[in-house]
Amino acid sequence: MDELARLIDALSQQPEGADDKLFAIATVVNTKGSVYRRPGARMLIAESMKVSGAVSAGCLERDIIAQCETLVDAPRPLLLTYDGESADELIFGLRLGCDGIVQILVEPAAPIKPSLDRLQMAVPELFSRTRKVAAVTVFAVQPSIVSESRAFTADDLIGTALLVTDAEDLELQALAPMVKIALLKEARAALDCMQSQVVEVVVDGLTLRAFVEVSLPRHSLLVFGAGQDTVPLLNIAEVLGWQTTHLSNRNFVEAYEALNGQLFDSCVIMTHDYEADKLILESLFRQNVRHSLPGYIGIVGPKRRSQKLFAELALLGIALTDDQEARVFSPVGLDIGAERPEEIALSILAEMQAVRTEHFGGLLKDKQGPIHSTRVSLKVSDGNDNLMQFPEVSSINASCNILDV
Repeated sequence: MDELARLIDALSQQPEGADDKLFAIATVVNTKGSVYRRPGARMLIAESMKVSGAVSAGCLERDIIAQCETLVDAPRPLLLTYDGESADELIFGLRLGCDGIVQILVEPAAPIKPSLDRLQMAVPELFSRTRKVAAVTVFAVQPSIVSESRAFTADDLIGTALLVTDAEDLELQALAPMVKIALLKEARAALDCMQSQVVEVVVDGLTLRAFVEVSLPRHSLLVFGAGQDTVPLLNIAEVLGWQTTHLSNRNFVEAYEALNGQLFDSCVIMTHDYEADKLILESLFRQNVRHSLPGYIGIVGPKRRSQKLFAELALLGIALTDDQEARVFSPVGLDIGAERPEEIALSILAEMQAVRTEHFGGLLKDKQGPIHSTRVSLKVSDGNDNLMQFPEVSSINASCNILDV
């Protein structure tokens, strides 16, 4: 759920005045069935057609680039629908790796530059004040031809138009009042249930389909420890794109208190020093209230060691509540037979991922139902409360389909 934060990171890495400028952004906005990437995944395409990021396992990127080349002379948003269930995809050589359906919105960068600039400035500021933001991206408008009496075209409505938090909202592009009200309602509902959704709203004769993306900051990890075993853990966390803070000097408590109450999603204590661990835990539980305590607190060492630690804390007047106990993991890590420092690091980070996504870390071959979470789903229903199906698609260039909007 941190794809929006990752987009801001990627945009900030685009050097000002670079020769190979950003040309387009491709965003997964809707999926059905088995697909490799979920809604919110993005890919940046440069003018040279080089890409960063991915929206599939590699089977769609080449065709998306081909679509971008058609936008050089006529920049306008495109909504591409790739159907892994269709035999036509195999006939024309696309060879999709999954059998689901994925819709990808391709937006040329030039027309949306003002919105991108506002997005790049607003998201870090919003994340500094709140832990969750909903971004509303309109990806389909019907009818596609908007009446001449309107002050906008259908293409004007396409794209990321709105950022919403529990307390405020920000327009990235001008919206008609009734459109904004309808989209705000959907964004607030998504924030309430912490679930990204594809929604459909009907306003003033227009039907808009939008992806409401509930986003969190990048996962933040605090690591206490000065040993060599912290190195692979920090390296793998960096590969995952997590934001890490490493406290490696021996005065761990002083270093932690110098962070001035900074919030962390997870922390792991790997000092291998009993007294240091006790002081760290005392500082963590004395200073933090429920909403600011990390959701995961891992302690390296056997269970009897951590039990002794918390017994001593209880004598100091620090008795853990049920909620606090649920956040503590010791022994730390998943049981994957880890022995070497790199394997132990993988075990610890895998457990963190399982906890933050509320999964159990079992074998996928034994899992009943879909591989991916169904937290992002098509919410629109018909009169019988059945989920609406994807619209009929028409072939456009022997390799992909485009939604008829």
